[in-house]
Formats: sequence, C-alpha cells, structure tokens
Amino acid sequence: MQLKAYNKKSERSGSWHSLIPLIFLVAVVPLIVFCKVITLKGASYAFWVGSKQNYDFFSYNKMVWILISTVAAIATLIIRMLSGKLKIKKIWLYIPMGVYSFFVIISALLSKYKDVSLIGFTDRYEGMFVILSYIIVMFITINMVENEKHVKVLLYALLASATVMGILGVFQYFNMDIFQTAFGKSLILPSKYKNLADKIKFTLGPRTVYGTLYHYNYMGSYMAMLTPLAFVLFIYSKNRKMKIAFGAIALLMAFNLFACRSRAGIVGGSFALLMFVIVSWKAVMRQWKILIAAVLGVVVIFIGANAVTNGGIATRIGSIFWDIERNDNLQATHGIKDIVVGSNSIKIMDTSAILTAKVSGQELHFEDDKGNVLHAQIKNGEITLKDEKYSKYKFYMEKQKGYNVLRMVIENDKMDFAVTPEGFKYIAGNGVLVDPKPVEKFGFEGREKMGSSRAYIWSRSLPLLKHTI
Repeated sequence: MQLKAYNKKSERSGSWHSLIPLIFLVAVVPLIVFCKVITLKGASYAFWVGSKQNYDFFSYNKMVWILISTVAAIATLIIRMLSGKLKIKKIWLYIPMGVYSFFVIISALLSKYKDVSLIGFTDRYEGMFVILSYIIVMFITINMVENEKHVKVLLYALLASATVMGILGVFQYFNMDIFQTAFGKSLILPSKYKNLADKIKFTLGPRTVYGTLYHYNYMGSYMAMLTPLAFVLFIYSKNRKMKIAFGAIALLMAFNLFACRSRAGIVGGSFALLMFVIVSWKAVMRQWKILIAAVLGVVVIFIGANAVTNGGIATRIGSIFWDIERNDNLQATHGIKDIVVGSNSIKIMDTSAILTAKVSGQELHFEDDKGNVLHAQIKNGEITLKDEKYSKYKFYMEKQKGYNVLRMVIENDKMDFAVTPEGFKYIAGNGVLVDPKPVEKFGFEGREKMGSSRAYIWSRSLPLLKHTI
C-alpha cells in the first residue's frame, strides 16, 4: 500500500507510540461488553420502559472508555507540543468542526433534559461529552498522524478489531452467540452479578448479528464503513499476502453487512462501494479479474446467507422499497380520519361514522355520531357493540397498575387508555400516562413507518426547527 501524501521528512517524524490512545479507541473500545447496573432517574426513567434499573452491557462502559481515551490523547498531544515535537496544522476543517461543537454545547446547555443531553439516553450514551470527544479525536488525529507508518498502525488496529467483530457476527448468525454461553457470560458479568448468568438473555431474536454493538443497525453502520475500507485496501495493496488478507477481511465484512440485515447499513455500504468504483474506475479495471472474483465472492456469500434464513435477507432488502410504497395512514388502512381524546371522552372519527366512548363516574358507554347511546354487550372483559356500523372495532376492559384500562383494537393496531379521576389518559409504550395533544407535522403523511419509523421522527421534528433556530 502506498500513500504518496507523506514525504520522507514526515516519515521520520513521530513515534507510533504516541498513537496508543487512538489505537485503543479504534481497536479496543468497540469490543467492550461489560455489565453496568444503572439506576434510572429524570428523563431517562420517565421515557424508558418503566423499570428503575437498567442492566447495560454494550454502551455505558464504551462511553466511559471513550472519554478516558480522549483525555489520554489530549495529554499526549500537549506533551508533544510542549516538547517541540509537534506543531498544530493550519487547515480550514477546524471551522466546521468548531461551528458544530458550538451548537452541540449550546443545544445541550439549553436542553430541558440536561441528564440526557450531557450523558445520553439509556442504552445509547452519546451525549454532549461523547460527541465533543469525537470532534477532539478528529482534531488530534489530524495533527498526530504524520506519516504512512502512523496510518498503517491505525488501519491495522482497526481491521484487527473489525475481524474479531466479524467472527463474532458469523457465530451469532449461526445461532452460536458467545455472549449466550456460560464462558461468554463469565466475561461480561462483574463477580457480584455472576448469579444472574442463567437469567441473562438478549432478546434480539435468532440469527441476529450485532457483534459487540448491541443492535443490528449499529452493526450495519459499522460494517458499512469497514466493508468499503477493506475493499479499497484489497484493490490498492501491492503485496500479495496483504492483498489476500485484505480480501478475506473484505469478504468477512461483506458477510456481516448482509447478515445483520440493517437496511441503512446495506444501502450505505453499497453506495460507498459504488462511489469508489466510479471514482477509481481506471485502477479498478486494471485488476478486472480480481474485481470479478471479489464480486462473485460477495454474490456467493449473499446467496448462502440468504438461504440460511429462507430468503430473510432478500426480504429485508426488498422492504426498503415496500416501505416507500405502502401507506400506513389510519384513514387508508382502517378508514379512520382522527382520534380525539378529551377529559372524559374518546372520539373516533371514521370516514363513514363517528364513535364516542364516554366515562361518567365509574360508568362507560358508547355513543354514535348523533349522541345516541349504543347497546353494548360485555363478556369476560370484551365489549361488543351491536351496531354493525362499528363491527370493526373491538374494546376490552382490564386492570393495569390499579387503573381501569380501555383497550381499543382495530385489526392489528391497538391503543390503551387509562380511566383516571382526571379522565382518559393514553398509555404510552413505557407505561407512562400521557395527555395526547395535537402536534405540528410536515410531510410523510401515511408513510410514517418508512425507514424504521424515521419518517415519523422527521415529520414531527422539522416543524420544531422554527422554534429553535
């Protein structure tokens, strides 16, 4: 591999030992998996799933070591500067880095939920401190990576770590997850929690490839970066042994990219590879035989991995287009135009009728669009309305956490409402009682589930910008 951007003078400058904090960051931190029991409070508790303690294996300790590594890297940079061995490079990239950092700090300090903005949310500890660490690490890397040897050290450390991650992913894909074995659990549990080993089960489903990153989407993002990187090194490497090694790593990364079934990862990785082929077309075509072999290898991997899941990977990729085409709007799927929750009523506005559930004291009854009380039969908690016009609705009465709860079911969609002294309250997924309020929205009408429901987030987030900019 040749990197001509470095001259001989820079080749002699700086020992790779000064990069140890960065090496630790790229090679060790991603592989850290160790239990941390966290007592939730504030927003972390209010918006979580209802439990007051969270057993975190994948995120919290990574955050801690990212911060420690960043501090160590800063110390190394300062020592080299004071000793006269390093001068800060003057480049324009510092401007966008500084602007971004400024807004991160302002956003965090002005946030209503300081605990989340500074540290991060449960199971995803990427708050202000970690984000600023990323920027600082970028700054340090720009100034401390001085020659080809430095680049190689960091790349090889990253690829070694990625290889371990990839091997773990292969075992997970074939239902041999090391973290579900007695040995694996002994590695990730503190001694005082060893008695919990038999109770630990990661509920991500069979053949879920997550490596050491908690979720298949995180694994997909990681492999979307490593697959193109390994492929580029494979194409440009001059050394035969290194070319074989890079090729093997590229295939391992490609396998995990497909096997994790992260749609964002597959799209991102494929796009990056396509851009590389377009930009480096001449270099790629000089090795067209090797390119064909690599493509065939990826095809074989895809077919094999897809066969193991009975077409699961192809189905997952195809769902990218189905998400765009399908319409999940309640009006399109169930004929519902709106659901309005009042203090003592729930009004369901249908394309053909209006149904209202009302509570008065301890009594619940239903009314049609003219205010007439509908005849309802209650049997084993199930409420059946006699009017055929409302036959698609099913209602159930049950007890949850001391509240009478009205559950409304329309085909596969359900909503739970607690009957409280203050009236109806919607029960969110984490069990918290919520007063539904109208919110501003923009775009993606009926396609809120597109991109794993990211479209819903965007449609509700975009209108907020006018209140924050």
